[in-house]
Amino acid sequence: MGIDSLSLPELIRRLGKRFQVTVPDEDTGQAHTVGDLVRIIQRLAGSDPPADPTR
Repeated sequence: MGIDSLSLPELIRRLGKRFQVTVPDEDTGQAHTVGDLVRIIQRLAGSDPPADPTR
């Protein structure tokens, strides 16, 4: 992701606060890309991924 190990927890904390979810440590360790973070937040928030606009 191009983010250092000190900034990642802060980013995840802010995303969790923004979307009103708590991201467990085991999920944090699985976040290697922005897409991973999106999927984790969506799963925890109970929302489906957005529809593919190209379909």
